[in-house]
Amino acid sequence: MNASTPLPLKGSALKASGFNRARLLRGALPGVSLAVLLITIFIMQPRAMSYMGMNLMLNLAVPIAFATIAQMLIITVNDLDLSLGSFISFVACVAATLLNQHPVLGCLALLGCIAVYALLGALIHVRNLPSIVVTLGMSFIWMGGAVLLLPAPGGTAPQWLQG
Repeated sequence: MNASTPLPLKGSALKASGFNRARLLRGALPGVSLAVLLITIFIMQPRAMSYMGMNLMLNLAVPIAFATIAQMLIITVNDLDLSLGSFISFVACVAATLLNQHPVLGCLALLGCIAVYALLGALIHVRNLPSIVVTLGMSFIWMGGAVLLLPAPGGTAPQWLQG
């Protein structure tokens, strides 16, 4: 070997290529998971492969994504919120009833919901209460309010909100 021939890197090059491969696999995981899930759904229900089937499946993707992000933010501070699903149900019931019939009252109700949720977080923080217990109790309150507003499934979002 002469002086111009580079020596092969043993440890650092292998570690870098392994790191890049792990990073690539981690980045591909959501897409691969979605593909596996869709393939499984299409095998079990071939009619879901149509435009209407995909529309029905992905119709609620945005609210679920927002709920996931909200729960992720709560988990980052080592807490757990068991009332998030009930809160979303209550807000949907407010949107289907009050926003349709009385838009100003509906907007005030939504602002009140946000204020109550913020006060709940402040109460948990200031009093150093276990969030799992407080949010579990609050989930029953949100769900009760949703049932009082809309006892049976139904309702639609207002046309001005859909537009």
